[in-house]
Amino acid sequence: WSRTVILMGGHVGIDETGSFWYYDFRGKRSSVCAAISKFPHDELLAKFSEIFAQRSGQGSGDNQEILRYFHVRDRSDEENRAIFGNLSGLVQGVVASKGRPIVLGNPQHWWLSCVMTVIRYVMESPEVKLGDTLNIHLGSRFIEVVGVPKEVDWLSYHKNLEQDLTRWVKKINAKNLDVKLICVRAVSSALVTLADQAIGM
Repeated sequence: WSRTVILMGGHVGIDETGSFWYYDFRGKRSSVCAAISKFPHDELLAKFSEIFAQRSGQGSGDNQEILRYFHVRDRSDEENRAIFGNLSGLVQGVVASKGRPIVLGNPQHWWLSCVMTVIRYVMESPEVKLGDTLNIHLGSRFIEVVGVPKEVDWLSYHKNLEQDLTRWVKKINAKNLDVKLICVRAVSSALVTLADQAIGM
């Protein structure tokens, strides 16, 4: 697991890269990343909107269209560097997973173990003080990859996951932090989008 020094701002976006599939033996292509910012969703969205208007040639767009623009993978390195340059000042710290579990039950098990470790690292960071507030947006996954029966819908699955993680957070909350955790689609959260970008920074 890798970690940079965190200057805690209270807002955390968590996203993934890769497939977390069985045959990625060294875990080089799959990772979970938490980006920490002092800016809440609305202020980050305003910054993303500004960059979107500059780079897309469109004056404006709806929020999901704007955030979806930043999740595109087929940009040149030069384009990505330009975007990262505009966003780097919004990121106070990054925590990223590295490698894969020795024993892998299934891909969702790998992803979830990364998510839990990254959250724990953030909470236990010395920069996070007693009683601080953490507002965590966890990027959801497509229901097809989580290994549940087809009749389980996306919202039900992620609501249960959100509740389970919230209960777990309370058990490891040694600093009496006020932690608010929600599962949210990546294109609905500027915090998750910031984490998506931080993976490539």
